[in-house]
Amino acid sequence: MRKWKRSSSFGYHMGCTYRAALERQEAEGNAEQEIIDAVEANAFRTNAYAAHGTVSHWVLQKGMGCAFPKLDENGDVDHGVPLSPDYALEHKYTDEELDIASGLFSNDTTKTLKIAHAVASRAARRIQKEFPLDEGVYWMAELEVDGICPGHIDFTSSDLKYIIDLKTATRPPGDVAKLEHIRQVHTYAANTGAKRLAILYVDSQKADWDHWVDWDLNDEELLNYFEDTLAANELLDSKDLFKYAIRSFSDANCTWCPFKKICRDRIMDKFRVRHAGTSGSCTQPTSGFRAQMGIQ
Repeated sequence: MRKWKRSSSFGYHMGCTYRAALERQEAEGNAEQEIIDAVEANAFRTNAYAAHGTVSHWVLQKGMGCAFPKLDENGDVDHGVPLSPDYALEHKYTDEELDIASGLFSNDTTKTLKIAHAVASRAARRIQKEFPLDEGVYWMAELEVDGICPGHIDFTSSDLKYIIDLKTATRPPGDVAKLEHIRQVHTYAANTGAKRLAILYVDSQKADWDHWVDWDLNDEELLNYFEDTLAANELLDSKDLFKYAIRSFSDANCTWCPFKKICRDRIMDKFRVRHAGTSGSCTQPTSGFRAQMGIQ
C-alpha cells in the first residue's frame, strides 16, 4: 500500500479526520473514481512560493554548514560529514525550481538568489541566537524519518536535542504558530525523541521580519498535548477511522485539501442563501397578522 501519511499533512489529518479517511481509502485501493481523480489532480506540483522556499532552505542549510544525513543499511542515521558536497548536492534545488521561484521576482534568477540569501542570513542569525549548540554538536539538514509517518526535518541537532522547522511566508503567522505546523513538528519529535522544538517563520519576499516560536516537551502540559499526536496516529491507522471520521470545515482545513470541491464545496452549496432581503424590502404584514401579533 502506498504511504499516505506525511509529516507535512499530518496536522490537516488531525484537523479533519474525513480527509484522512479519504486519503487512506485511496491509498488502499478502495476509493471511488472521483476520489482517485481528486488525489491525482492535486498531486504535488511546485509553485513559485514553494520553489522559493526550497531555494531558501538549501541556501540556509549549506550556509550553516549542515550535514545532510542518510540512513545506513540498518536504518540507523549516518550523519555524514558537515559540508560534504556529495550529500549536500543531492538536496540542492534544481534549475527548474530556481526558474519557477524567479516568477516572484520578475523572472530574475539573480534577484531571486539575492533574496534567498537575505532570508537565509536572517534565519541563521535567529537560529544561532535562540538555539546555540554545545561544542562538538552540529546541525543536520533534511534528516529523513519514518516512524509514525515519513518526513524530512529541516534542522535537527546531531545530539537530537533540537528540531527546527523553517517556514518562508509572505505574512507573519499572527500571535501564535499555526496549529497544523505545530502538529507537523510533533511528528518529528515522535520520530526522534527531541524535546526542544521550534518553528521559524521568515519573510520570503524581503527578509524584513522573522517570527520565532519554540517550546519544550519537558513541560507537562505541552507533553500531554503532544501525546494527542500519538493518539491521533493510532486512530488514523485503525479501522475505526472510517467509522468515526468527521468533516471539519474551516479555511485552515479546506483551503489546500484535495477533496475541497467534492466535499465542502458540494455540501455547503446545499446551504446556499436563497433569498437575501435588504432594509425596507420585506412586505409589510397584513392587518390580520398585525392584530395576531399584537402590532399596533
